[in-house]
Amino acid sequence: MRWSRCLSASVVCAAAVLWALRNYYPFPWVVRTREPPPINSDGSITYNLQNLYTPFTEDQIVECVQMAYRSGRKLRVLASGHSWSEIAQTDDIMLSTMSYTGLVGLDREKMLVTVRAGTKLSDLNAILDREGLAMVTMPTITDQSIAGAISTGTHGAGITAKNMASLVYKFKFVSGTGEVMIASEDDKDPSLFRAMQISIGMLGVITEMTLHVEKAYRLEERRTFHTLDYCLDHLHQIAYEPASKIWLDFHNDFCVHFTTRRTDNPIGSDAGYVRTALTSLAFNMATYTSYILPSITPHLMWLVDLCYSVNMTRTDVSYNVFVDNMELPIHSGSEVSVPVQDSTTFIRAVRELVHKGDFMLNWYQEIRFVAGDEVWLSPQYNRSETCAISLNVLATRDNEDKYYGTVHALGQGFNGRVHWGKYLYWGPENVRQAYGKYDSFAELRKKMDPKNIFMNTFLEKLFGFV
Repeated sequence: MRWSRCLSASVVCAAAVLWALRNYYPFPWVVRTREPPPINSDGSITYNLQNLYTPFTEDQIVECVQMAYRSGRKLRVLASGHSWSEIAQTDDIMLSTMSYTGLVGLDREKMLVTVRAGTKLSDLNAILDREGLAMVTMPTITDQSIAGAISTGTHGAGITAKNMASLVYKFKFVSGTGEVMIASEDDKDPSLFRAMQISIGMLGVITEMTLHVEKAYRLEERRTFHTLDYCLDHLHQIAYEPASKIWLDFHNDFCVHFTTRRTDNPIGSDAGYVRTALTSLAFNMATYTSYILPSITPHLMWLVDLCYSVNMTRTDVSYNVFVDNMELPIHSGSEVSVPVQDSTTFIRAVRELVHKGDFMLNWYQEIRFVAGDEVWLSPQYNRSETCAISLNVLATRDNEDKYYGTVHALGQGFNGRVHWGKYLYWGPENVRQAYGKYDSFAELRKKMDPKNIFMNTFLEKLFGFV
């Protein structure tokens, strides 16, 4: 055992040299995206940009949609290209919102802010910070556009916090006929608004979003490490701790537990820049090395676990704590959300599956807890509380599909639901069974998009809409 870990450490050191030279000899899977990106975040999807339109105004967006409607062509929106699923893919009209960004308006009395759809979450955080404001919740990664993140059901961590779609007060969008429409939580009939909150781009092109915000605040994050059995034995207690999330290493039965709470303490961290940089380097090197040598993955992850085996605390403005302060390795991801009461049994079942299936997981699997909501296509719809298990790995596509697909099949026995922006392995019957508002959404979608211009092959197979 000792020699194998020494070998793993040597391999990581050698890989560190390659990492330092990555700008001169870039790895084929390290993606350097442009605006608009030709490929998605992990390089698994190549976008056809031959029919790309990059509008700068709402009128130009309307013109583009009307052109598609008149000609019967297909149109999909491409923003940051972060998604791992093929929801944005099309060989026809690709509409990029990367140039349609920025602040539109601010209502301090009602604590509402309106931004254009292509605004990245990272830019939104900066805009709000300048105004002394902040979002209630935020995901770990902020490269996505605000419309893309919300339309796919993106969420943060915290059993009292709903997903990001629940922060929307009003949508302004262009329907499939080219009509500019408004959907608001104040509407007498909330159906269109509930469907728009997570619509995966099937109801129209979002141009603006008005969001609930609050005064800027600081968060204190505490990081502790435990055995995996400890976390699973105390999972229901952990779930109700403030903004709680867990990183799991199934190979070495190790977990890192993060909690955050609001504070007035000064900004600071006991981690130190050197330790943070070394941890980031070790994580990146372990991930990329195990991509080449998957058989030593458990030993490489043991080295990463060793870096995280120190309890730490950091305090910063909220959006800096929501987002991890390290450069995390590129990876792909999928996600299954189950009711909190079934979470311990499900995670134990996934661990057993990983051990029996000989899956080599070179990334932490992430556990987050999210409050329920009334959004039709939300994984949290009509549930009091959910546990979202983010499945992460960097591997060949066949191995990724095998792992994610197997866990998705397992999740169906636990009333699991999926994340629309990550790898998906469902068909229409799975969606219909999991989402009670499937038929209502289908009916409204047909009304908003009578010629199906917003559909692509992937969505047709997933939802069965024709």
